[in-house]
Amino acid sequence: MMLEMDGASRAEWDTVWLAGAMAGTHPLVVTAGDHSPTTLEVVIVDGADAIDAIDPPVTVLVGALSELCFAPRNAGQFIAGFADWSVTTDNGEIEPTPQSNCFMLQGAAVAGPVNVSVHAGGMTVPFMFTATAQQ
Repeated sequence: MMLEMDGASRAEWDTVWLAGAMAGTHPLVVTAGDHSPTTLEVVIVDGADAIDAIDPPVTVLVGALSELCFAPRNAGQFIAGFADWSVTTDNGEIEPTPQSNCFMLQGAAVAGPVNVSVHAGGMTVPFMFTATAQQ
């Protein structure tokens, strides 16, 4: 497979690296085997305008692990490769996971509100979850 994009270098067979790309739409020409080249549009953005929780838990249990995942978006579209994340909470401890957009809430300390702030791309977005005691 051939991947061609102005200013890009090929990092792997299926990956191009576009250092210092300007925001906008850039053509990527893909040629697979003996097929005709196809041009795809790659949209480069300069940041997120929204951050959404992905499948947020209805409640979290006091003292239990809960995975919290978030999606950066620009004009409603998911941003791939977004790596500038941090998350804080006022009820429990937050640890990163191998997925850069997911974090483990290391057990809410007490039942009640769990305020989580997601910091990414110059934005801070608040989320609120509810912790309940384990039965």
